Amino acid sequence: MPLSTLVTDLIHESYGHHLSGNDVHRLACSMDIPLLRAHYAAINFCSPTASDLQVVQLYFDKPECRVFSPSPFFDEVWYRTYYPDVHEAIESQKILSGYLHFIKFGILEGRWPNSALHATAAIFPEPPPAALSIDEAAYFRANPSARAFQTAFPILTPLQHYNAYGRLLNFSAEPPVNVFGPTAAPYISRAIEAEFDANYYRDQYMTKDDAGGRLADPLTHYIQVGMRAGYSPNARFQEDWYSAFYKEVREAIAEGLLPCGFYHYILAGRSEGRLPRFDMTRALEAKMPGVTRPVLVSRTADLRHVIAPLEMLPQVSEAADAPRTVWFILPTINPDITFGGYRAAFELICAIRRSGREVAILCTKETAPDKTYFLWRENAPHMTEAFEGIAFYTRDTLGQAEIAKHDLFVAYTAWDLHLAQQLAAMTDRKLPYILIQEYEPIFYDNSSMRVICEEAYAIPHFAIFNSRMLLNYFRQNRLGIFASRQGASREAASRHVVFEHKVNQLPLQTAAAMRARRSRVMAIYARPESHAARNLFELVVIALQDLCEAGVFGREWSFVGLGALSEMPALRLGGGHELHICPKMSEADYIRCMGSLDIGISLMNAPHPSVVPFEFATSGALVVTNVYENRSEAQLRAISANIVPCQLQLRALSDAIRRALGRVDDFEARHRNALRVGSRGWSDVFSDAFVSHLLEPEAAAPTQIAPRRKLEAKVVAMLPARRGTNVAIAESELQSAHS
Repeated sequence: MPLSTLVTDLIHESYGHHLSGNDVHRLACSMDIPLLRAHYAAINFCSPTASDLQVVQLYFDKPECRVFSPSPFFDEVWYRTYYPDVHEAIESQKILSGYLHFIKFGILEGRWPNSALHATAAIFPEPPPAALSIDEAAYFRANPSARAFQTAFPILTPLQHYNAYGRLLNFSAEPPVNVFGPTAAPYISRAIEAEFDANYYRDQYMTKDDAGGRLADPLTHYIQVGMRAGYSPNARFQEDWYSAFYKEVREAIAEGLLPCGFYHYILAGRSEGRLPRFDMTRALEAKMPGVTRPVLVSRTADLRHVIAPLEMLPQVSEAADAPRTVWFILPTINPDITFGGYRAAFELICAIRRSGREVAILCTKETAPDKTYFLWRENAPHMTEAFEGIAFYTRDTLGQAEIAKHDLFVAYTAWDLHLAQQLAAMTDRKLPYILIQEYEPIFYDNSSMRVICEEAYAIPHFAIFNSRMLLNYFRQNRLGIFASRQGASREAASRHVVFEHKVNQLPLQTAAAMRARRSRVMAIYARPESHAARNLFELVVIALQDLCEAGVFGREWSFVGLGALSEMPALRLGGGHELHICPKMSEADYIRCMGSLDIGISLMNAPHPSVVPFEFATSGALVVTNVYENRSEAQLRAISANIVPCQLQLRALSDAIRRALGRVDDFEARHRNALRVGSRGWSDVFSDAFVSHLLEPEAAAPTQIAPRRKLEAKVVAMLPARRGTNVAIAESELQSAHS
């Protein structure tokens, strides 16, 4: 969008020492101010209503603002990286940004403005020579992307675009040939003669169409009759299939732009990787890449490996005074992939170490666990103190270990319960433990993986449940230790404990602080990776896109996604809004970033409720989350009145977001209803009493456990008078004592 005269004058007067008069004009034709304004507003460099003058001043005055591109066709970071001379010129302050270099020099030098165009050009290594003239209207009709580029950079003429970029991208500079014109036959003949099979063609078609032999030459017959009739020129090319499979070829033939599919195949189709004849596998791959890959063949071996017994077994010590070791069987300790569930496991390990007990770790999916990197990323003194003395083993090195008869084995996943059972059988403690933080079969579709994962819960075990809601799900559905009809028996009750995951207390906003802010922030627990599909990333994005397109959110709103494993570009939501997705951050950084949250969205299509929605609620934000079989609207509202529950439906999610939006300005209620978790930390979750009961359940005499009703009354009496606060903590205290 061209700059206004006022802004153009500003650039000329204030920054003219960087640009000539002609350069200012070129920039004025190509700088997209609304795009820059959206970038800057999203990171609070300016308001969404900032003037063009303010935006331009930010671009020229602040180096960090020049990292953002003033054009959707230009990638500032890539341009600086790909062209070292540009980077050096910026570093030496000879030019302000890659974009200014591109406008001043690069666009006429044919430098690529982004990686996508550069990569596309690499497919065509031998471009045609530069043209002296082209039919501009025909060029744009045949190449719509060229028109879009030239609209963004009107400083280029169509001919300049073709010579600098179009010919390298295999764009055609010539109008379509009238292949049925009087001079077309020799031109077509030369193109196809080399691959025309006269014997094949004569046997297939000429005896039928030319019984009298009037057209004795097969090539002439093909050009005059066969092309229009849909005949194939050789056995390797199937004309009727080619035109049926490739819609644009079929349409070009119908419009008279192509004589036949074979002509297209020779001139372009082969170099584009198109198929010459029907092949079901290749045709499917052309339309749906990857659909024919027999992935289940390799998965068979993977599944067998997961459930296969350990080949390298540790030695069993017969020494009566051998120290008892608690073994944790973890897939990995890679801190870059460990989320909330791993956090609970690591903190439980720390608690066991604090109690004076030994711990060892078996990593089942790593060949060389890197404890140094793990501790560097964790950067926590208590974690360093606990893990420094822990021995790590893998499947290949477990044979070097030694276990005692009274050692105990804790599986992190249902898959590793197989190994925990095998190792526990070598000890006097025959019952393996499992840290149940989700009903894991929900991670998989209705496949062999799900069947085998479900089967693992039939292995006798002691269950450590992360949350009472998850425990109730297992009990209600008779899963795991509750599978039998006597699942609610005292025996089942004695084979589990439950804890409530630590909930971080985010900075609690005052009503006055909320009211004083002009901007509004929505945070989404955004996990776009396939293994986190249960967080329903796509559902949230679609709902927000529909609402933004409908104008539900004003310009004061910004949207941020939390929890991704990689950097990714902002997603357009509509109405001028974008969702900026931040990669996974440290716990401390996450807490600092949540100081001005108005609405949080965190979904979980699984029995475990997740911790994120409750953490959002501690800030005074309104929180949209979903109900599930084991958590009702009433239960969620009882935790905090700031929680806005919804069913797992797109319309229900949109309605819940609208309801939350309607309550944003009730600042006093938001502050009053905020969830308050206080200073309760992991040492409270995994207390000494919890650890002792976990590791020595048989030592807890039944007479020492208060009757359930009396205990519940005692804990309820501890609750604050105001409904909806600290319920999760109270349930944890209740279950820790009762179990």
